[in-house]
Amino acid sequence: MENLALFEIGTCPYCQKVLSFIDKHHLDIKMLNIGQEENKKDLLRLGGEEQVPALLIGDKVLYESDDIIKYLAKINNISTTDEDFEAEISYCPIY
Repeated sequence: MENLALFEIGTCPYCQKVLSFIDKHHLDIKMLNIGQEENKKDLLRLGGEEQVPALLIGDKVLYESDDIIKYLAKINNISTTDEDFEAEISYCPIY
């Protein structure tokens, strides 16, 4: 399996949705909080956008929480439920 890292920020509900899926299935993924300037610069350099969550897969970046969950489910042979894709979204700050 390729090395995976998740760019995230704790205040983002889309990030929380992905983090909940990771925790629920005990997945071992490196976390990179973009509140740290170095991580934010790395995300921009690698993916070209500040959007989070963003999953780093080798040298490629996958955006969108639902796409990240689907990818993680596929590579880990996990069946998803509607609950995995639900989130209470009202506002998602980037900073």
